[in-house]
Amino acid sequence: SKYELQEKILIDFTLSNKESIDECFCAQEPFVDDFQDPNYKKVQNQCDSAYKKAQTDSLFCPKCEDDLCETASKQQGSPAPIYNGWNFYTNIKGTISGSGMSVFGEKATGDITPDDFVCTLDITGLPLPQMYCSNTNDYYSGFGYGVNGKNLNCGLSFWFTCEEYDTSFHVGDVNVDFTA
Repeated sequence: SKYELQEKILIDFTLSNKESIDECFCAQEPFVDDFQDPNYKKVQNQCDSAYKKAQTDSLFCPKCEDDLCETASKQQGSPAPIYNGWNFYTNIKGTISGSGMSVFGEKATGDITPDDFVCTLDITGLPLPQMYCSNTNDYYSGFGYGVNGKNLNCGLSFWFTCEEYDTSFHVGDVNVDFTA
């Protein structure tokens, strides 16, 4: 018989300080010549490195992944630009904990992490958490237009690192589909 060990990870967080697309670096020139019709490939493929080099007060958003912004923009009734209306958050407070933290720590940093390790979420220098649903009264009939980084459903997405880790890169990626 096959024995399968399932590790559990609990993510508990609160997002605050909501911002609009108007404050986002990746929604401005040179990535966007026309706000209503941006070059989603540039936003997706060039914005990350450009933001890290820039001396700017603009926020690190939006984050487009896996060609979802471009795909969503071709759907009938989609907003222009696709991320118009998305909510971006500059603050996150929360933790990740649970019996799966030893597996998480080893995958994230290559080091063995004790099971009782608690990761304090940190989004410093990373794309801002983003959330959207076109119909907050019924997630199943609404659209997220790629906001969750995995599909076109309503959702939430953010990269993070742990304050306790000494890393210059993100160690985790949360993608939530509100309809799952």
